[in-house]
Amino acid sequence: MSSNSYADWSSFVRELCREDILASHAKLGGEGVTVEVDETLLGRRKSNVGRPLMGQWVLGGIERGSRKVFFPVIPDRTADTLLRYIRRYVARTTLITDCWKGYSCLREDPSCKHLTVNHSENFVDPVIGAHTQNIERVWREVKSSNPKYGRRLDHIDGYLAAYVWKRLHPERGRRLHDFYAAVARVYPPKPPSLS
Repeated sequence: MSSNSYADWSSFVRELCREDILASHAKLGGEGVTVEVDETLLGRRKSNVGRPLMGQWVLGGIERGSRKVFFPVIPDRTADTLLRYIRRYVARTTLITDCWKGYSCLREDPSCKHLTVNHSENFVDPVIGAHTQNIERVWREVKSSNPKYGRRLDHIDGYLAAYVWKRLHPERGRRLHDFYAAVARVYPPKPPSLS
């Protein structure tokens, strides 16, 4: 297969994963459920060394006790942006974040109970036990699942969709079957014409 054909098929698979996830989208959280939320910068480094020079902000969340996650690409990490995306992806719940000032707007939000952990002091709050270890672990998985070379910033949402889709379909032996089922859901067959 030529490299162009491979790139086209890879792009198609990522698009299919994204469409399948969007079609079955349900908010994380709910009464008695805890969701950890954090943001990260996915980017490129010059000569693969040092701090990222170009990047894309991504908001991530994980529902404790399930495999459910979300990773929307966001334009920035201001309080307004974070609040808008959190409301889109998280239902009324207990929400745990770090102490980034962009999350301060959640203190007044009646739709969630907001707990924080100050990472400059500790990783687990010694008083209330709040932590974001689960989302931090998932960030490592997400970053390692993205291609190291040839990655384009405008494809990051596709890489994230492929990661989420694989996470929702953990049985490797069934993934091909699940993929074909997703194809049938996203592109249902057209009924035959009667002419």
